[in-house]
Amino acid sequence: SKYSSWDEVVKTYQEYTTKEWDKNLDCIIQSNFKQISGNYVLKADRNALLATIKAFFEEPCSPAYESINCPVLFFHATIPE
Repeated sequence: SKYSSWDEVVKTYQEYTTKEWDKNLDCIIQSNFKQISGNYVLKADRNALLATIKAFFEEPCSPAYESINCPVLFFHATIPE
């Protein structure tokens, strides 16, 4: 995915969190992007990442563990202190 501004990125990702957007969350999200020719490009596949976030937001994690049959990177659901 390619975004023409950081505000566009923030608008999209705010739909996937109930947390108030702050500097810490901004830094965490920004670490998942690289800038190419003035655009923000997600380092990982956007659909896979957003589907993972949405799935674990809607469903408790523990019942899902036994169904995962491939290597997975889990994202912790809180902002590090």
